[in-house]
Amino acid sequence: MPTSLRTRLVLLFVVALLANFAATAFHFNQDREKGIRNATADLLAQTRLIGARQQAIRARAETILSDVTLRHPDLHPGDSDKDCASKLAAHIRGEASFDNLAVALPSGELVCSAVPRTGWVNFYDRDYFQRALTTNEIVASGLVQLYGGNEHLIAFAKSMRDDHGHVAAVAILTLDLAWLEQTLASVALPDGGRVMVVDDAGNVAVNLPDGEGYVGRNIAHTNLLKSLRGVPPGAGTFENVGPDGDLRLWASVALVDTASSPLYLALSVPREMVGAPALREAIIYLGVSTGLLLATLSLLLLGAGRFILRPLQALVRTAEQLSTGAIVARSGLPHDKSEFGTLAQALDGAAAAIAEREQWSTEAREQLAASEQRFRRLNELSSDWIWERDEQLRLTYVSPSYVALSGEPNESIVGQSLAEYLKNEDRVLSAQLLAHRPFRDIESARRRPDGTIFWRGLSGEPILDESGNFKGFRGTGRDISERKRHEEELQRQATTDALTGLPNRAVLDDRIEHAIDHANRSQHALAVVMLDLDEFKQINDAVGHEWGDSMLRLVAERLKACVRPEDTVARLGGDEFIVVLEDLADEESVRQVVVRLQEAIAEPAEIQGRVLHTSASIGIAVYPRDGADAAELLRNSDAAMYHAKSLGCGASHFFTQALTERAARHVALRDELEVALERAEFELYYQPIVDCNDGRIVGAEALLRWHCGGTLVAPGEFLDVAEDTGLIVPIGAWALRQACVQAQAWQVAGAASPYVAVNLSAHQFRDRRLFDQVVAALRASALPADRLVLELTESALMRDREAAAATLEEITALGVQLAIDDFGTRYSSLSYLKRFPVSKLKIDQSFVRDAPTDSDDAGIVRAVIELGRALDLCVVAEGVETDEQVALLKALGCDQMQGYRFAHPMPVRDFEALLRLNRVRPKTARSHSIPAVEP
Repeated sequence: MPTSLRTRLVLLFVVALLANFAATAFHFNQDREKGIRNATADLLAQTRLIGARQQAIRARAETILSDVTLRHPDLHPGDSDKDCASKLAAHIRGEASFDNLAVALPSGELVCSAVPRTGWVNFYDRDYFQRALTTNEIVASGLVQLYGGNEHLIAFAKSMRDDHGHVAAVAILTLDLAWLEQTLASVALPDGGRVMVVDDAGNVAVNLPDGEGYVGRNIAHTNLLKSLRGVPPGAGTFENVGPDGDLRLWASVALVDTASSPLYLALSVPREMVGAPALREAIIYLGVSTGLLLATLSLLLLGAGRFILRPLQALVRTAEQLSTGAIVARSGLPHDKSEFGTLAQALDGAAAAIAEREQWSTEAREQLAASEQRFRRLNELSSDWIWERDEQLRLTYVSPSYVALSGEPNESIVGQSLAEYLKNEDRVLSAQLLAHRPFRDIESARRRPDGTIFWRGLSGEPILDESGNFKGFRGTGRDISERKRHEEELQRQATTDALTGLPNRAVLDDRIEHAIDHANRSQHALAVVMLDLDEFKQINDAVGHEWGDSMLRLVAERLKACVRPEDTVARLGGDEFIVVLEDLADEESVRQVVVRLQEAIAEPAEIQGRVLHTSASIGIAVYPRDGADAAELLRNSDAAMYHAKSLGCGASHFFTQALTERAARHVALRDELEVALERAEFELYYQPIVDCNDGRIVGAEALLRWHCGGTLVAPGEFLDVAEDTGLIVPIGAWALRQACVQAQAWQVAGAASPYVAVNLSAHQFRDRRLFDQVVAALRASALPADRLVLELTESALMRDREAAAATLEEITALGVQLAIDDFGTRYSSLSYLKRFPVSKLKIDQSFVRDAPTDSDDAGIVRAVIELGRALDLCVVAEGVETDEQVALLKALGCDQMQGYRFAHPMPVRDFEALLRLNRVRPKTARSHSIPAVEP
């Protein structure tokens, strides 16, 4: 190998020169191949163009022959020569490409010709004539020689048949090659280009531009004819030696596409001439680049000695001295910013560092030994541990923390083989160790001598020597017993209801699907029973959630006690339970179980000294009649349960198709309500509220009506659907705004100014936008706030007392009044009357209806009126229909009344007419302003 820099520079020059030659050769080859591709593409395009012209002439020939055979089936030898010739001449008149049109007998004898012929002519020995006799199609010849001369032409023939289908004559159309020579003479070829026409026998018919030298020659003995025959249909290209002996690029097309005697057209250019430009460019590039390389080498050789070799030799000497241990050696070169100065500074600095390192290396070894001792001590104190195994996978070391965790003495662990230690407990771990593969966090269970189990997380890697031979294993481990217990608890929580310990919804679907599979195999019935505790919300509100949770746990125990071990009891959430009953003989078996479930739930429950009562509404769906999968069975049992709940507490009901239709009607009604809201089909009716003393109208309750398809729909038919779907919120917001606008319109018109009462549903009251809706309605209508009364039921207030109190405080701070509707039918608790800012109590009509004749109802009415008076609340009696009810209410001191005794709910125009008849105008109450909202 050369060692001097100059030698290396010369070798580098040689390599660069060779690379330059290689690059030049590569680019020359690329350019030459590109030139060849372009020349070949040009030849192929011109060849296809000429071929397309020939195809057009052939198509014209087929048209002429078809025309002759169709229009002149009467041409026969009996026609006079002049008459026959004129008929045939008419077909080729103006056709410059065609030489003649003739008719011959089946024997081949010429009987009629557009161009008169002298002498006897017979076509019977011609191949194309024989083929025309056997087919109705037009056939074409190859290159044929004209009778009586040396001219070459192409013939097309078609048989002419009589009424019986026999051949009566053959029409023959000849194509002169003069057209082809004219076309080929116009082809623009590059220098050295050539055009040839050759028949299948190898005879050259056309050779341009120097036809005299080749026309009439035969090239059958050359590879050129073989290449022409091998061109695919249409057109193709190839390389071959031409008649002149030069290698040429060829493009060829068959002018007459017949199997018997094809005629080939070939265009060519010399291959050498195509690549000549690329060769000239390569020679010029190679000369220029070689000169530049030589100039560069000369400059490098001149500067290398002074600026590179001398400093480099000084650095080499210093490095050799340092390698022999002379750590005092220095380069002597200046430590400047040049490359050699930087290298000298680094080398001299390294020598100084070596000397300094020798001074503290002994101290470092001592510190390393101390560090190893500390690490081993820390390992012994850590809860994680270290382990090692030898080549035979025997344990050679484990940390003391593992010994303490396992409960085994160290001497029974260390030294044991893999088979003795693992005892087939850890197959995954054993496989990794035996395969000498690294592993991480393999979880492994181990049994202590006392029988308890602990879990380990092990990681390890093989130990290899410098040659890659296996020498053992080392790794770490940690106690993961607590995490495994936590995972098991999470798994239990994921599949079990935390309150009752029953399977939850995640497990229920799987249980039902397994029960369906079992029912299909056993051909027994399967029932999905859904239970919902009646009035459970009231139990929670009355006695607190602690008692409610205890009740749910008790119900779960009672349900499990009523069914077999193979049946499933699950909790869906809240107060809903599911019981899956398997292997039932018939529907009556289901009824018996349902009765047991109802009886068990209805038993009084004593919880923390308090006796609680409840019942359950039950819906039943039976497989396969009521559903094909878990989702459908649950959905249909839910529909049956809701129907049972509508029948009253403690009812049960089997699913029927009518419930599906009812649910479909529910969905249809929901869609109709959405459309009704968009089309403004809702209207407010108003029922007057009168003063008990003088009968004047003091208020109006706004009641919602729906004009659906020309029919007025009462709210009882659609409000439940609106509440369930949440549409009650936008509908209620519209009603609130409309009622405020109408009440303000009455004030502006100068009519008696009653307050307007608007009912709020529980869903609407829980909506967080309620306060904003009230503010927007008051601001849009300019209605004084104290002219608006919002009516809520006791159940809506009691669902979430804290949230209800906060919402009502905000609304009543505006001056809006609050009325408790249907008072006395639910809780009637003095605590919430004290807590909530209530202004009015409305006595439910169920108490008013029989109050004149029923002392209990009369007592309830009296108690409510006295309660209102004591709390300074206005009391309004609902459902007043008779004079006796009016008299009693006046006697008891009721403040206001409403009902059919005074007026039915009516449209706004009728209510305005009623206002005009009002005898006493109410005093104008002090209005409350609505706080402005920043834009």
